[in-house]
Amino acid sequence: MPTARLSTGKTVAPLRPPRMHTLRGVQLTPVTFYPRPVRDQVALPAALAIEAPRVVLGDRLTFELPAGDLFAVETEAMPAALEKPWLAAEPLLPSGAGPAIGGLVPRSGGLRGSAGSLAALPADSWTPGRPWELLLPLIDCPGLEGEEPGSDQPTLRAYQVESAQALMAQEALLLADDPGTGKTPSACIALLTLHQRGWARRSLVACLEHELRLWAWHLQHWSPALRTIVVDGDRMQRAQRWKDPAHVYLIGYEALADDILHGTLDPQDLDFDIALLDSALLLADFPEPVQGALGRVRARRRWALAGSRPEDPEEWQAIFGFLTGDPAAVRRVVAGGEQAKHFETSLLRRTRAQLSSQLPPAAYTQVWITPGREDFAAYEEVLAEERHRLLHAEELPDQEMLEACFGRLADAAALGRTGRLGAKAQAAVDLLAEVSAAGLKAIVVTRPDGRGHDRLRSALDPLGVAVLSALRDADGLREDVETFLQRPSWHVLLADPDTLEKAGSLQGINYLFHFASDWNPARRRRSEAWLLERSGVGLTLSITDLFTRGTVEEWLHRLLQERGWPSHALPDGASPQDLASALTTEDWLERVFEVDVTTRKPSEPAPKPAVSTGRLPGTDLLRANLQELPPAELLDGVAKWVRLLGYDQVEATRPADETGGELSARRIVEGGSERVMVRCIRSDKNVGIAEAKALLQALEPRGDWLGGYLVTTSDFTAACRKTADQSAGRLALVAGAELWRQLHIQGLV
Repeated sequence: MPTARLSTGKTVAPLRPPRMHTLRGVQLTPVTFYPRPVRDQVALPAALAIEAPRVVLGDRLTFELPAGDLFAVETEAMPAALEKPWLAAEPLLPSGAGPAIGGLVPRSGGLRGSAGSLAALPADSWTPGRPWELLLPLIDCPGLEGEEPGSDQPTLRAYQVESAQALMAQEALLLADDPGTGKTPSACIALLTLHQRGWARRSLVACLEHELRLWAWHLQHWSPALRTIVVDGDRMQRAQRWKDPAHVYLIGYEALADDILHGTLDPQDLDFDIALLDSALLLADFPEPVQGALGRVRARRRWALAGSRPEDPEEWQAIFGFLTGDPAAVRRVVAGGEQAKHFETSLLRRTRAQLSSQLPPAAYTQVWITPGREDFAAYEEVLAEERHRLLHAEELPDQEMLEACFGRLADAAALGRTGRLGAKAQAAVDLLAEVSAAGLKAIVVTRPDGRGHDRLRSALDPLGVAVLSALRDADGLREDVETFLQRPSWHVLLADPDTLEKAGSLQGINYLFHFASDWNPARRRRSEAWLLERSGVGLTLSITDLFTRGTVEEWLHRLLQERGWPSHALPDGASPQDLASALTTEDWLERVFEVDVTTRKPSEPAPKPAVSTGRLPGTDLLRANLQELPPAELLDGVAKWVRLLGYDQVEATRPADETGGELSARRIVEGGSERVMVRCIRSDKNVGIAEAKALLQALEPRGDWLGGYLVTTSDFTAACRKTADQSAGRLALVAGAELWRQLHIQGLV
């Protein structure tokens, strides 16, 4: 309709403006959305119907888990009276624990957590979950054929089925089979089945920090229909993950205790249908705040996994105090000495000997450990040194040099800083503690030139440790092994692969831990095959590879898997030469050590001693004890370090002895040459001002010399450092910590 012009520049429409009226009393029916079809929405043949009856079994429920493939669960008729309707006067289960008919069931399948928490799981382990599995308890009626299991679906052994049956049948149970017999898959199947049948909606799994990745893999592999959230990260990240809906919350003990004590986990969210604690024998060793925090968890079903039955009263108290939810009553039972008899029905234990006919000859497990902040800082320091050396090498390094570099970095990642036990070493101690508690024996494989073996041995001493020395002949090694096998209190044998192969038969040892073994998995598998062959018929071997995340071990693992040589599943007939030839020097430099080969620089001399401090850079490391190093090797190591500074002409002016030694060094520079004096002092006491003044006096008649280095195996007094500060750059101090660092780079310590 055309508009009408009233005046210049103005137009109006002949229509009146609309009027808005408020609607009152209008009732709109909201639409409800469900991520699963509810009972009325499931279409079945006319002869079948879905009903949700109330099952009346008195005061206890019993379940029978079918043998064979457990992913196609068949619902069997139970000897119980069925009562309608579902809404009875008293609910069978507590609020929130009954079948989720029409309820908001969390989305199934997959794992949630931080990006790094599951970073190195095998690529083929990420199978999608099957949401319809949660409907099996409702639609799998007699007359319906179950789906045939696929060839790639896992199957439990008979004793694992018994374990799953026991877990489901009892509200409190300690499963204490020997380590390495497969308790975790049984627990995963029990969790899956109870969630399928509607008797659980929200479950908690608490384990040691280094077991998180292994548990995540098992839950994904055995229970893909359950949505699992790995609760890790800082407090803010964990608080968000607790709010996300899931079937299973997987968390480490320390993080769980921290969340409970600091309120990150709301007290109202401490209710779970199932609470499972792994490595339960260690509960008694946890600090009191951690044990108290675990006591606040509320759950209708409580399970615990351990590698053996409790022995000490403290272990009984810690484990069954949690399982029963009544620590005071457990304390009274333990005080009377009746714990074994009283809790007999709540404990299931089978030994490896009892299960040997069902166990495979060899079972492989990979454990990935996350280094702590201090451990990773120590690793980063060593990594920077190795990268500098590779970047400034005059020519491309050979295979021997690359492997030595990898070994030093792997040792740094495993053991952390001097004076403390690294995360990887602590994880090895925890795993071996379960083997020791079960009265079994294990081999820990290390590198023959690895550093820090004394620290690892000291940590393992309470478990009973023996070391096979590479200096012993074959007869001596066989004697050492016989002694180890005959001593019931010795549980850990520490050795490198070559020494182990000379030791003869190792009959009776069922566990092998690769702590700092060869980088080449084919060589590791060859040693394992030799061990199985020489240890008698019927031996079952549980093999564990220990790796550290975020280090060269992970980068090499990823690279080998990318090239078709996964360490956990090598092709038949793979030889060490095959894997060595699969990686080029550029692969090692760029993919493992992350050194850009296109920017490699020629060797550069180190800077002159700093005037401001009188100390060489990098002396912030802890003091290391070098007194056990022979005098000649110590002075030779100092000479090699001086050459790394750019002084290519080094000669000894005083031979090495118990007090130290002296060197003079010379290098050619533009316009002439530079010379320095290096005095090495072996001492377990701090070097004082007298030694500093003596070196400065020795330099006085040598005015054309650049200065001197005072090197010691200990440290310096404050007065000695002040003298170096006032020397106008003529004197630089190298303390024991820095000396240890330099000798470690050369592989001498």
